[in-house]
Amino acid sequence: MTHKIIEGYESIQKLKDILAELNPKKILLVTGKSSYETCGAKAALEPLLTPYQTIHFYDFATSFAIDDLEKGMELCNEEQPDLIIG
Repeated sequence: MTHKIIEGYESIQKLKDILAELNPKKILLVTGKSSYETCGAKAALEPLLTPYQTIHFYDFATSFAIDDLEKGMELCNEEQPDLIIG
């Protein structure tokens, strides 16, 4: 799987362009349990992700243990997303 790291100013616009370019059928969204909403990312991303089938993975501890990584990998293997956003 090819990967790109997009961060910083105008990241949402860059993501919008990537979604338009790739047109993924299924997206795996990896976020914190509550930080996704409290930091404003949910409000910014939801309008972009609405047209896509999105699997939201947030069931892991703050200190992210190896068991959590395994859960995430299992989900990824089961769902076979075209794109992962974290």
